[in-house]
Amino acid sequence: MKYLHYTTGSESIMKMVKADNPKRNLRLAYELDHNRYALFDLTGHAESIYTTPISYQIWGQSQAAKLIGISRIEVFKLGNDEQEIWQTKLQKFMTEDHEGCNGMYWLKDARNTSNVAVLTCWKDSKALQAWQQSNEHRELTQFNHNYAKNIDQLYYHEDFKFLD
Repeated sequence: MKYLHYTTGSESIMKMVKADNPKRNLRLAYELDHNRYALFDLTGHAESIYTTPISYQIWGQSQAAKLIGISRIEVFKLGNDEQEIWQTKLQKFMTEDHEGCNGMYWLKDARNTSNVAVLTCWKDSKALQAWQQSNEHRELTQFNHNYAKNIDQLYYHEDFKFLD
């Protein structure tokens, strides 16, 4: 099983953590909506090296997926029935070509399995915007909890630019 762990903080701390872990393939990114940095760890280790990680199991990924360019992580809180529908849609999208897409990852929260996520990586912000306006993306965001019927349904997204 593969895992994706990430954490956020200042540029200097993220660079220090990266330098202290040369055997890990850590990827530095800038969080576009906030003035902070993130450090991503794509690994086979269930345990994170970070003090305060956000951790996911990787349940699937598109062929040749890479953590490069502009990325968006979208997190959904779904019931079991919703998860099955969402997973079927996402698995279909991961097998298709999307112009400017560097990869898609289907993620499940390591601590709370009702939280699922998709991490998409794009050549540039134009490609990300095109994805956000696509019918495929709309099919996923029917689960977008900005339209939620109750407070138990949560939706969260964050955009990053990979720097190395």
